[in-house]
Amino acid sequence: MTGTGVVARSARSRAGVTWGSARLPAVERGLGTELSRRLIEIARIEKLDRVTVEILGNNDPTLDVCQRLGFRLQHGEEGFVHGTLAL
Repeated sequence: MTGTGVVARSARSRAGVTWGSARLPAVERGLGTELSRRLIEIARIEKLDRVTVEILGNNDPTLDVCQRLGFRLQHGEEGFVHGTLAL
């Protein structure tokens, strides 16, 4: 899983995390799912409005994780998918 997750209080107040494990042994062992869950948990603790992600459009495993976690996904320009999870 390779991706970027951002937690935001508003359009001007953002914090983010980037992770990548495309060639690590953790692939398909739930590391990306766990990182995503923890990012969402931190966002809720901090009483933030939403979590946003940008994912390469051909990264089906990451898209599946985000869908399972409740993100609304939209295909954007240049092959990226943008996702938002309202909190």
